Amino acid sequence: MAKVTFVSMWHAIAPASMELLRDELVALCQKEEKLEFWFHACHRDTSQWLLREITELKSHTQTPIEIVDVVDRLKADWCIREPEEQLRHDGFETEAYVRIVYAPGVGSKIPYESKQFISRANQVDRWVIDQCDYLLAYYYDGTLNGATNLVRHGMRNPRVNVIPVTDPATVSQIEKLIGELDGRQKLIIDDIREGRSYRSIGDELNISGNRVAQIAAKVSSNIMRAIHIPEQW
Repeated sequence: MAKVTFVSMWHAIAPASMELLRDELVALCQKEEKLEFWFHACHRDTSQWLLREITELKSHTQTPIEIVDVVDRLKADWCIREPEEQLRHDGFETEAYVRIVYAPGVGSKIPYESKQFISRANQVDRWVIDQCDYLLAYYYDGTLNGATNLVRHGMRNPRVNVIPVTDPATVSQIEKLIGELDGRQKLIIDDIREGRSYRSIGDELNISGNRVAQIAAKVSSNIMRAIHIPEQW
């Protein structure tokens, strides 16, 4: 039995990458005797799209497929819900069978929307990746977003097989938009891609490391928005 999870650099997936992801799902069904797909909730558009693809795949394959909802009781109000309510809260159709798995605790309650809450969410995402055999990754290493950091985490784990599903055309579009940057934005992105820290870049530009991160995140967000089509959802 193989466990699979997924990360995405944006709220939508370019059409060509959708086809790559479908091909990889079929290939996993052909390779493995049983599959589990692990979600840390299912609110994002990309997660909902993948859930629909998995549901469709289940009806056309003999490979047993299960869906797992990873729940963190330390988030939000530390609320313990009944399974049906929890699945509805996490974005799953309650009439479909989804197994709940609880992420390990860290021993303290974390306030909703605090920095600790965000860090905890990232911690759980990394824990999910470490439980899985495969990480399907719609990402590009040259942009600043959470998916890139999660993929790098997966690559450091020798038991996790990272499967990129970003098509070459999308990569070319991203590179083209990065090449069109100028001024401070270009300096910051180029320096980050060379491996420099936010702090060292900020010292050179007389701004804080946090400001460098904000500028880089905005640039990456604008690039992602430019290459995706919201109407596809």
